Amino acid sequence: MPLSTTSMRPTIFCVALFVHIVLASLAYGQILRCYVDADAPFLRSEGKAELVGDFRFSCTGGIPPPTGFTNYIDVKVFLNAQIANRILNAATNETDALLFIGDPAVPVLGTNLFQGVLAASAGDPRFTPWSTPTALTFRNVPFTGTTTSVLYRITNIRVNANTIGPRAAPQPSPILAFVTGFGSTSFVPLDEPQQRVGFVVAGQSMQLQTAAGGNIPALSFTNPNGENVSLLASTIANGGVVNNLIRFDEGFASSMRRRNKATTFSNVTALADQPVFGTAYGTETGYYNSALPTSVNLAGLATQGTRLIARFTNIPAGVSLYATINQTAGSTSSGKARLITTDAQGAGLFTAIAQTTSATLGDASLGIAPLVISGGSATAVWEVTDADSAVLESFTFGIITAYASATASIASVAGTLGPQSTSDGSDTTSDVPRFGPSTNSFIYTCTTNCLTVPEGIVFTYTLGGPLPAAIPFPVNSSGGPVAFTAIATTSGVLDLAPPSTNWLTISTASGTTPSSLSLTVNPVGFAPGRYPAFVTVARADGSSAAKRVFVVLNVLPHSSTSLGAVRCDLNGAVPPLVRVPGLTEKLGDLVFNCVPPTGGAPTITTNVQVSLNTNVTSRTNGTISDALLMVNDPTPSQQLSMPQLLFRGVQTSA
Repeated sequence: MPLSTTSMRPTIFCVALFVHIVLASLAYGQILRCYVDADAPFLRSEGKAELVGDFRFSCTGGIPPPTGFTNYIDVKVFLNAQIANRILNAATNETDALLFIGDPAVPVLGTNLFQGVLAASAGDPRFTPWSTPTALTFRNVPFTGTTTSVLYRITNIRVNANTIGPRAAPQPSPILAFVTGFGSTSFVPLDEPQQRVGFVVAGQSMQLQTAAGGNIPALSFTNPNGENVSLLASTIANGGVVNNLIRFDEGFASSMRRRNKATTFSNVTALADQPVFGTAYGTETGYYNSALPTSVNLAGLATQGTRLIARFTNIPAGVSLYATINQTAGSTSSGKARLITTDAQGAGLFTAIAQTTSATLGDASLGIAPLVISGGSATAVWEVTDADSAVLESFTFGIITAYASATASIASVAGTLGPQSTSDGSDTTSDVPRFGPSTNSFIYTCTTNCLTVPEGIVFTYTLGGPLPAAIPFPVNSSGGPVAFTAIATTSGVLDLAPPSTNWLTISTASGTTPSSLSLTVNPVGFAPGRYPAFVTVARADGSSAAKRVFVVLNVLPHSSTSLGAVRCDLNGAVPPLVRVPGLTEKLGDLVFNCVPPTGGAPTITTNVQVSLNTNVTSRTNGTISDALLMVNDPTPSQQLSMPQLLFRGVQTSA
């Protein structure tokens, strides 16, 4: 009897378990395909020259040019933020943003290495028009048909994240890159040309504290007998006592960085190449290779490490201030910083301020130096010289107030990252890094005893490797103890498709500040990709807005050079007409071409399933059907002699 359309249900037949699909090389003349991927690190909302993630595209296929000819394309990168790269050639606007072909061991300028040239954004409506360029062009890049996958990597792009500003929703602002490739006779078909290459979150928070570590809003001078009186008369006097602390907390791990991977507390000026592609060095320097030609051998090199600036205002007359030249024991053990002399914006060469005397903090004796006070204001600047990019760090410094008698006046303290700069775009001389006013990339309204939490946390998991370790999650408050709740959300973040499981776990759902929670992830079974989530931390009494912490889980393929999962394109011949009364009608062939990831394994094991909107009526022997899957269109003799190229479908119900 005829099949009723109302009784139809999807049916699946499954090609035999653990099919071995051999990813063969593509022949010349096959359709050109280019697959895209990008890194998306956290960027500091204060930063005016922040390094975005690498943008990569891997191409296979196409038609090679005639012998003796080469196709060339211009690769153009549009961003939704101002380009803030250093200009290496003012006459040509060539910058230190670089494009490499094939991650070469020996980069050759004009062959496998190209410089980005500043270009206007041409009014692209997807990107905000700034007074300075928001696009880079890499000119005359060779691009030819190939049977093997060729990787193109764009690195060292810097943007002004300080102009992005906070979002209207408690989620970080993304930095977007849109890439095109055009030549006189060619066009590069990128599969996903727009990628997120960064998320903007606050890079630091600062808290003024008592010597015991209690949070306070301002410096006060209320002891009727004064404090540290001997330091008023002499900067080398002994007997001083640290009576206040300033604590800088990272907004996310690696937001406070040393200049270069060779930089240490004992050797601040040391430099080393950072030439390994795809490596997150956790320093202010990007890709840096001193062996490159002299026109580009300073590309990516930072001028200094992150500087931590404390600005004191409304200092009463008769008060002197001193600061510790190094961090105190309350700092994270992996981080070190040094008090230095700078200009008013925290800029200038690294010049350490010499210790003039010492002061005690508990049982510790700490080196200190006086701060210059002018017009009731003073500035202390410390440069980070050691840091661990995998640890959420804090830097605490001692402040010594010296006065002879009490006063009702109070002094304010504000913390920023430095050096501060008015340079918003690209030029030949500005410091890298450089910063603008501190901004919070998450909307958070609170006036007293506010919750303080990290701005962002990143987990990284490589397929087949060990699970990521738990990451500490501190919850503090700017005043006394505060009861709070913490909830993890893994769906609906940045409109990205959520994974199918609740992969993020908090060690406890409530507590009282100060408290240290921990976050764990379970990415088993996840495909390579980027999975966003957030943790909402709220006061238990609901008296102020909740804070949200952005969490990213990066799942990497087995190979560190891979772009990700195997990419397959599905197509087929023009579907044939089928007869309405037919019960065993033959359907059209399905064809899918697969390209392995760059650096990936040549062979994988998988199941291939086909779902239909009608019953499957293939001839079967038990559950084994006569539906066939063939790999690389084998010849009849190959079908008989090479079983790895021919598979029969197993019929199952949906």
